[in-house]
Amino acid sequence: MRRFPPLLLLAVLLLAACGSSHAGTHSTPVATTAPPAPPPNTAEWKPSKASPVVCKVGPLGPYMGECIAQALKAEGKLTTSAPVKTAHNRHCEDLAIYQGNYPDLSGVACVILQSNFGLLVENSIYSQMRDAREHHVLFGCYSFLEPGISGESEAALANRICPVKAGRSLGLTGDSEITGAYPHSCAYAREAARLSHIVMTFSYPGGYAGGHCVGWLYASEWGVPGPYSFGGFPATAIKLWQNCGTCYAHGVQTDQDVDEGVIALAHQAPPYVPPTLEHLQHELAVHSALEGHYAAQIVHLRHKLARYGCYPGLKAHRAGPRCRGWKAAGNRVNEKRTVEARLVAKVKREIARHEYR
Repeated sequence: MRRFPPLLLLAVLLLAACGSSHAGTHSTPVATTAPPAPPPNTAEWKPSKASPVVCKVGPLGPYMGECIAQALKAEGKLTTSAPVKTAHNRHCEDLAIYQGNYPDLSGVACVILQSNFGLLVENSIYSQMRDAREHHVLFGCYSFLEPGISGESEAALANRICPVKAGRSLGLTGDSEITGAYPHSCAYAREAARLSHIVMTFSYPGGYAGGHCVGWLYASEWGVPGPYSFGGFPATAIKLWQNCGTCYAHGVQTDQDVDEGVIALAHQAPPYVPPTLEHLQHELAVHSALEGHYAAQIVHLRHKLARYGCYPGLKAHRAGPRCRGWKAAGNRVNEKRTVEARLVAKVKREIARHEYR
C-alpha cells in the first residue's frame, strides 16, 4: 500500500472539512445585533460581523418578513399572537409565490407583490399582477435585497418586471432585512425614486442599519398597537405597516399589512421633476434611433413594391393582396416615423432651452 506523508494527509483532511462546511441549504445571514448605521453616501461601509444567525429561506426563494421572523425568534422576541385590530385603516397584504399564483384577494385593499429577489425573477409575479388588476386591487412590487448585488440593479429589474404600464400604482419597495443588504438600501431607493413616485424601504426596528433613505418607510412590527419609526426616518414617513408575519389567511400563511397612507399617495399626481440634460440627451438618442429604424423599414418596403411591380405605371403592374399588404404596412410605419420625428424635434428644442439656461 502506498503511504502518504503525514503533512500531506493532514492538508487533505483540512480541505475536505472546509468544503463540507459550505454544503446544504441556501442561507443568508441575519444580524441579531444591529451593525452601526453607515455614514451617508459611503460605499466602502461594510456591515458588522457580530454573531449572525442563519436565515434559511424556503425552497422557492425568500419572502418579505421571513428573515425577520427568524431573527426575532433567535432573540426570543417572536410573537405569534393575533395582530392588534386596526379597524380605522384599510387591510393590505404582501404576497409571494408561497401564497399561490391567484391568491384570494377578498377584503384586501392593496397588495405588495414580490417581483424579484436579487437578480432572479419571482415566478408568481405576472399572474399575481394580472389577478390584482382583474380584482381592481391596488398593487406595488418589492425586491428582496440580497448581499453582493447593487441596489440600482435590483430596482431597475423590478421596474422592468413590474412597470407602471402593467398597472403598478403603489411604487417600488426595497426589502432590507438581512445584514449584507443594508448598505444597498439607499442605492435601491435612489434608483427607484427615478422610476416611481412612491418608494418605500421595508425593514424592522432593532435590525435595520441602512440609514435614512429617500422615500417612505414600510415598517414591520408585530404584536404592538402601532409601528414606530427607525433608521432616521420620521414617524410621518411610515406609509405601510406589516403588523403580522405569522398569520394565516384562507388557509395559507400570509403577511398582514395596514395602510398608513400609501393608498392616499397612489391617488396623488407624482411631483414634476424637470429632466436633466443627460436625461434629454438619452431621450433624443432613443427617439432618433427609432426614427432611423422606421425610415429604413420604409425604404425596404418601397424597394419591394418597386421590385414586384406594385406601383401604377410600371411594366407588369400588379395590384394583388401582397402589394396591398405592403402598402398598408408602409403607411403604418410612416405614421410611427412621423411621431418619432416630432418627438426628436421636441426634445431638441428642450435641449436648446436647457443649454440656454
